[in-house]
Amino acid sequence: MSVIVMTRYPGKATDLEAILDEHGEKLRKISDRSRDQGCLHHMFVEDTDGNVLIIDEWDSRESFDTFSAAQQNEIEPIAVAGGVTGPPISTTHRLINNAGRF
Repeated sequence: MSVIVMTRYPGKATDLEAILDEHGEKLRKISDRSRDQGCLHHMFVEDTDGNVLIIDEWDSRESFDTFSAAQQNEIEPIAVAGGVTGPPISTTHRLINNAGRF
């Protein structure tokens, strides 16, 4: 069963969309590799205070960890450009299948 991995980066993005657009080609390549390695869904969200959270669905936490470790050198410069001030913190959540899920 797949898992949800939520990754929070410390720091606040000043203009997240512009930063993501600027690095769009690199992000597309990283996303393509993530799909090949088990990522099912991926999104960035930002709260009203500018805190960024990345929400992914992966086939397993192990796949996420392997992918993250291999991509760290490519992801870190983008994160720093986006205002990140420290290492990410990722948590794993088990999906609960039920009649109300969609």
